[in-house]
Order: sequence, then C-alpha cells, then structure tokens
Amino acid sequence: MELWLKENEIIDLSERFGGYRVICRKGHCWLTREGDSRDVIMSTGKEAKIDGRSVIVTALSDVTMMLICESTISNDCREKV
Repeated sequence: MELWLKENEIIDLSERFGGYRVICRKGHCWLTREGDSRDVIMSTGKEAKIDGRSVIVTALSDVTMMLICESTISNDCREKV
C-alpha cells in the first residue's frame, strides 16, 4: 500500500498495522511509537517495523511511503486494511 503525505500532515497507523513494515520512498518523516521514547526520523530508503503499538507519522516534507505486510499468512494483511 502506498501513502502520500504533504508536509506537516499527520497519520495514525493504529494497531491494525502491526506486522507491517513502513518504507520511506521519498522525503522525510518522523515516527513516534506509543510507549517508546525513541522517535525515528526517516529519510528516503529508510524503513521501520510496526510492532502493534500505535504509530504516529508526521511528514517533515512531502513524503511517499510504502506499507508492506510481513505476515506469512496472506489473509492477515487483507483483514487489517
């Protein structure tokens, strides 16, 4: 799944995206994970795993991101989106 955010836009990747990997395809964004004080600044080519906690993504510039399901059971991804 591809996502596009304009600079300063915010999206909440709720718990339903646990098991997904987010890849920054273009731009810069800031990931904040619920309960984790280690925020992540992502730039083109960087990626992070979503582990089931809520993740807030803030676009620091116009951003293109990919969400990729890493589940080995194909139905898991379709049911979450």
